This record gives sequence, C-alpha cells and structure tokens, in this order.
Amino acid sequence: TPAAPDAATGAKALKWMYIQDAISMSVFILTSIAYPMVVIPAVGAVTYGVLMALGPLAAIALGPLSGMIATRFAPREGLAILAGLRAVLSVALPIMALTGMISFWPLLIASIANGWQFSLLMTSRSAYTRRFAITDPKQSRSWMHIGNLTTIGFSIYFVLQVVLGSIGQIGGLIDAMDPMMPFWISAAVNVGLVALNYFKIPKIENFVSSAANAVKTDMLIASWMYIHLMA
Repeated sequence: TPAAPDAATGAKALKWMYIQDAISMSVFILTSIAYPMVVIPAVGAVTYGVLMALGPLAAIALGPLSGMIATRFAPREGLAILAGLRAVLSVALPIMALTGMISFWPLLIASIANGWQFSLLMTSRSAYTRRFAITDPKQSRSWMHIGNLTTIGFSIYFVLQVVLGSIGQIGGLIDAMDPMMPFWISAAVNVGLVALNYFKIPKIENFVSSAANAVKTDMLIASWMYIHLMA
C-alpha cells in the first residue's frame, strides 16, 4: 500500500494544486470569452449553440473513463499531464484558423475533447484532494474535512469570475486584442504549469479507490461547470 502523506506534505500539495488551478482557470476564462468571437462569425450562432451542447455531453459520457485514468497516475504526474493536455487543446482553434479548417466537424471534435478534458480535470482534482488530505492508507482519517477542501477547490472559479469579470473587466481587454491571442496565452501558461506541477507538487503515490469514489458525482459537477464556463 502506498505511504500516506503527513499533514504538512498534504497541505503543501493542496496549496500548489489550488495555485495552478487558479492560473489555469484564469486563462480558460480568457479563451471562453474569446471562443464565440472566433466561432460565431465562422459557423453561425446556431452551430455554435450545438457545439456548446455537445461538449458537456462528452464530459458526462466519458466520466467513468476519466475516473479510470485518474487512478493510473500519481497526483504530480497526473496534474502535469492535464496541464500538457490543456496546452495542446488551447492551440487547436488557432491552428484551425491558420489552416482554414474552422468548420463544424473539426470544431465538434475539439469541443468534445475539451468537454472530456474538463471532466478529467474535475475528477482528478477531487481524487487528488482526497489523496492529499488522507493521512492513513486505510483512508479513514484526514487532517482536514475533505468536503471543505473540495468546496474550496470548486470556489476558485467563482472567485475568478468576479475578479476578472466584474472587477478586472477582462472582456474589454479581450475585445481590444487579436481574438486568437488568449488561446496562445493559454497554451504558454499551461506549458509553464507542467513544470510547476513537477517542481512544486510533492511526489505522493495514488490511492486507487480515491479516484474511483470521486467519479459518480464529479463528472456531473464537471459538466455543469463546463456549461457555465462556456456560456
């Protein structure tokens, strides 16, 4: 059985996971604002609505797969892989624009991929929260209530919405720049997060059942959050 982290190690891991979550969510908000500015002129509002509906369905349908993947990697490696995946998906739309491929089917594939990676992110994050908080291999004791930690994690997005949207007026800034720029920024930031995860998240092995227990509810939460982010 993998050794459980002590409270100090678990707290350090959670702190850096929340920091990288905040950074990643910030650039994701940028791309979610820029996305309709690029897609609607290219394919129309109706097609855009269809794409937004199908992405969350992928998150729901592939939720069990997300749980299985979350059990295969230790948190540090899993979070680094997720950051790398987000970097790749961030450049999908700019590459489509450069190659003249912005049309329904390529956008649908990208939307499904984004919905799935968001499901994988939410499922993995909840599993890793349990992993960082649990202080014995039998999973019967934690240094802080896991429900509180999970709530903190999911609250990051809503805080960022207020800070970037209402206070920072980020929408006006994006209106003034090239609509593809947020996607390149997102890709660069997520590449940086790959390194941050490797250097700042302590090496802690995974508990298989931690991720398995997270799947049933977290894939639904992920779907709802994805809809809210992209709306």
